[in-house]
Amino acid sequence: MKSQGRLDTRRSRQTYAPTEAQLLILAISPANQDIATSDAMKLAREVDPSGERTFGVLTKLDLMDKGTNALDVLEGRAYRLQHPWVGIVNRSQADINKNTDMIYARRSEWEYFATSPDYGHLASKMGSEYLAKLLSQHLESVIKAKIPGIISLINKGIDEMEAELDHLGRPIAIDAAAQLYTILELCHAFDIIFKEHLDGGRPGGDRIYGVFDHQLPCALRKLLFDKHLYLQNVRKLVSEADGLSATFNCSRTRFEGCPKKLRRPIRSRDHIPTTSI
Repeated sequence: MKSQGRLDTRRSRQTYAPTEAQLLILAISPANQDIATSDAMKLAREVDPSGERTFGVLTKLDLMDKGTNALDVLEGRAYRLQHPWVGIVNRSQADINKNTDMIYARRSEWEYFATSPDYGHLASKMGSEYLAKLLSQHLESVIKAKIPGIISLINKGIDEMEAELDHLGRPIAIDAAAQLYTILELCHAFDIIFKEHLDGGRPGGDRIYGVFDHQLPCALRKLLFDKHLYLQNVRKLVSEADGLSATFNCSRTRFEGCPKKLRRPIRSRDHIPTTSI
């Protein structure tokens, strides 16, 4: 049974202690055994050599041989830790068999230390209640030290989520008035960005100037104006219109069809300023 307990303790140590830098180690050792060979202290030394995370607890102080005490350990002379050693006195097997309640057990523990000739001067820093208080104070100090980092981590997460929402776009409301407001906001934002590009020179106004002053004139010069606007073509359009419906004036749609082939160079360059910017 004792070997199984040691095995369970070692498994717990191997599972949690190496991976949890903030894990507290409550090293409980019986006072009536040599502290140097204590399994709890051996395991604590392996994972916490500096003793910064280890709280030493001595039990069975009331079972030590007469004339002996554990003051060398409790006062930090035999085995020094960063935190003070705490001695406790648990219920005896007889008390457990009698179903003695914990209130009576804690009172008996306090009386033991208060009246002990060996530990009387340490009574205020001994017992289960003091151990609980000591651990609570340490936990509170650790939490206080971690709060700034936690706040920073939370704020960083909020900023990242806000940036992602801005990138994805805010949800559009259902009612028409809110939708119109969103559209106007987008148009206003586009107007500002477009104006900044135009006022900023490259790649704004300079590119637009290049399109209309160089690219468009070159494209127009390549068109065959004589072919599309030749007088014979115009006469042909008029005669075809008279054949369909004899009117005093030629159909407007016929004349609109003449320069239709000239639209392609213009339209092909309509998108160049926006894509360039």
